[in-house]
Amino acid sequence: MSLDPAQHIGLQHADEFRKKIPRAEARRHEEALLSARDASLPAMQLVVCGSYRRGKATSGDIDALVTPTDGATPASLLARWCSRL
Repeated sequence: MSLDPAQHIGLQHADEFRKKIPRAEARRHEEALLSARDASLPAMQLVVCGSYRRGKATSGDIDALVTPTDGATPASLLARWCSRL
């Protein structure tokens, strides 16, 4: 069985993916996500959710809900936002 390039990357970082993210670090990520949104996409609603929104001390990942509010398609909005990140 052979692995594709994404699977190779996943294996290289498997130990890091298992680590929990402390709430303070998740808060910094939320601030960075919101800053990128504010800089170029003020017509986008963004909410960091999941375990962070539930107030947990650590998170396995950072979940974000992104919603266009100016009639843009979600795909075009996400592409613009990712280019800012």
